[in-house]
Amino acid sequence: MFSPRWALLSAAVMVAGCAETELPAPQSKPLAVHPVFQTPLSHVPSSRPAVQVDILDASEHWLLTAELYLTVQSSRFPSETWVVLPLNIGDFQGCRSRFVQLPFEVREGDTLLLNLLDDDRLTAEQEKLVLQSCATTGYCLLIAGKLHAATTGLFAQGVELAADVLGNVILDDVKSHGFKNLGKAEFHVPPALPARAGEANVLTILDESRYARVLVKLFAPERDLPFDSTPAL
Repeated sequence: MFSPRWALLSAAVMVAGCAETELPAPQSKPLAVHPVFQTPLSHVPSSRPAVQVDILDASEHWLLTAELYLTVQSSRFPSETWVVLPLNIGDFQGCRSRFVQLPFEVREGDTLLLNLLDDDRLTAEQEKLVLQSCATTGYCLLIAGKLHAATTGLFAQGVELAADVLGNVILDDVKSHGFKNLGKAEFHVPPALPARAGEANVLTILDESRYARVLVKLFAPERDLPFDSTPAL
């Protein structure tokens, strides 16, 4: 028959044994954050939306043609940060449609703000610099009034510092060039985006008079979408 002393000792051993078997729950590794956009960085291709931009009307002042740019901003971005896509300038004159995969990831509930801009004040040399800087990726980055060239390493593995992925400054004070806003639209990211542009909902960019100049389709390609610099007429 066990003495009270042995009974207490056995109970203590049992409690200690149970405590040792209760391991803490594994902690999930926090998702990396992009150093420029402050967006998640999972490196899953379908997390980076692509856009198909269709120009309906680029006219300006009777027979003139507006030089169109599309800017995209996420609700996760730091202030004064935009992705800038030239639409119908330089080699893209006469271009009616473009496909570009954006350099940042989205999650359900994010809001994307799209603005259609027209610029008549860039010199021919400045416009050439912009186009050269967008030739590889299809876009530039506007950060705090400075237009940067984009690099293919913008969403590469191991990205940690903004200085590692930002290209040269193309224009030093974009605000002084006076872009004219020709319309805007908001897009609220749903739980899942379609994998093909043909299945996406159409986002219409309207000006102040509710006139539609550009249609945008956002989709999530299952594989990285290479940028084709050949204009789609």
